[in-house]
Amino acid sequence: MRFADKVVIVTGAGSGIGRAISHSFAKEGATSIIAELRSDAAEKVAAEITDGGGKALAIKTDVSKREEVLDMVKKVMDELGKVDILVNNAALVTMSFKHFHETDPEEWDREIAVDWLSVLNCCHAVIPHMINQGGGRIVSITSDASKISTPRQAVYSGNKAAIAGFSRTIAGELARFGINVNCVAPGTVDTPATQNLGKIIDKMIQGVPKKRLARPEEIANMVMYLCSEEADYMTGQHISVSGGMTML
Repeated sequence: MRFADKVVIVTGAGSGIGRAISHSFAKEGATSIIAELRSDAAEKVAAEITDGGGKALAIKTDVSKREEVLDMVKKVMDELGKVDILVNNAALVTMSFKHFHETDPEEWDREIAVDWLSVLNCCHAVIPHMINQGGGRIVSITSDASKISTPRQAVYSGNKAAIAGFSRTIAGELARFGINVNCVAPGTVDTPATQNLGKIIDKMIQGVPKKRLARPEEIANMVMYLCSEEADYMTGQHISVSGGMTML
């Protein structure tokens, strides 16, 4: 198995893309750390994995809070002794679909904390351990919204673009330590967050050459590839998995 004995932290892994990533790594022999704000969702995903013969550990974590991230990483190090892979997946989309000038600044604060500051918190917490171990992989989930104009999602788009720029910079800093840093930019994905949008999703699909939503497992496949030995020479990249919605 490609990831036998690897330890993988996946943030926001209680549903959707994060859940699929956690399951995919576990099927390939890794121990999946379910770092999730909702403890019931985290425990459910961990149970799904262990019931299927895989290895998982649920840790309730608000990744927007640095102290909780440090506590989560310490628990992983104490129990498993290493962190091989970090997948920054946690995200918040307000779904208010307002123009920026109509938004409430309080909405920005929480969205920025979950989408952007969480990536800083998690990377800062795990990088020293990866350096000491002699290598690692960091993959952050951005969005095609970071590459194209997405009206009524200005703050979300800005957060995701910030993650991409940050990732390119630390990719250059960390390459000499054997740490690869990349981003995966999904288009619209069939998750619980999108299933309640009704006709809005139908309109979104019309803009996708593939004429369907992505499956969470399709995003997980790209994450797995970037963390594999086959992608050892890839770092600092921002790859779309969007059914052709963007072709950059």
